[in-house]
Amino acid sequence: MINQIKKIIDTIDSPHPTKDENHMDYIPDSEMLQNVLKDLKALVSEPKIALVWSAADLRSQGWICTDEQAQDVLDRVEEYNDCEFGVSWTTLEDACEFYNLEHEDHKF
Repeated sequence: MINQIKKIIDTIDSPHPTKDENHMDYIPDSEMLQNVLKDLKALVSEPKIALVWSAADLRSQGWICTDEQAQDVLDRVEEYNDCEFGVSWTTLEDACEFYNLEHEDHKF
């Protein structure tokens, strides 16, 4: 879900020339905004929950990583998520080890 939201944000943030060529700013056009609105409505169209893990969570457990490395870890956890067990600190630890991240205690 986070990646979908990021995609929507990127769509809004990307430059879209105004209709007025004399105007130097960039603004989203109406059709693009309607598409973004449709995507957002689809995300919230039914009851759901999203539990959010972040780079800060990894770092709070002693893992040393860039934001990009953290995203790789979190993407792997999401991709291989087992709904019978959920995501735990052990799940995150295993993914960090998979990417050979350094740990502040050097125990891994």
